[in-house]
Amino acid sequence: MSINEQDSQTAKGELSRRLIVIYTVLLVLRHMRDRLGIEAMVQFLDSYTRTIERIEPDVKKAVNEELMERALQDLHETVCGYEK
Repeated sequence: MSINEQDSQTAKGELSRRLIVIYTVLLVLRHMRDRLGIEAMVQFLDSYTRTIERIEPDVKKAVNEELMERALQDLHETVCGYEK
């Protein structure tokens, strides 16, 4: 197996692990909503988010910067689309 094939498999494995984590969180939120109601789900989501932000403030900063960049790109594409 070549180095490129190994890198590709490693990347696919990492993507699969990340997808599993994201999917698990979404399912937990769905089950909370279904069993405890939307308010309990929102309270859990807010509390969990604040905890992550407190423990890892760099994560909050990096995600906010990325979201802002994507929002600006989307806005630019939208405006350019109207100009055509």
